[in-house]
Amino acid sequence: MIEEPPVPNVFDKSQPLGAEHALIEVIYRAAAAVLGRQTTAADPTFHDMGFDSMGLLELCNKLTAHTGLTLPVTVLFDHPTPSALARELVRLNTAQR
Repeated sequence: MIEEPPVPNVFDKSQPLGAEHALIEVIYRAAAAVLGRQTTAADPTFHDMGFDSMGLLELCNKLTAHTGLTLPVTVLFDHPTPSALARELVRLNTAQR
């Protein structure tokens, strides 16, 4: 199993590349931890990465813990790639704060 490195505060205004870029990194790290391997494809769907419904639930739980956001269970189905999900998490952060 891949150990997760510490997660930066992705919504910190001092992030040099912005929240969306930081979130994409967090999403890939969390996905690797759930799947037990890294993915090398550029912005694959979660299905193409090898996720099943239980894996998506585990990933959703990890992202909830990392971001502090209340995420709907369907967020990973509605936003099926890391970049689409990152955009949605930025939007949710704005709406929930």
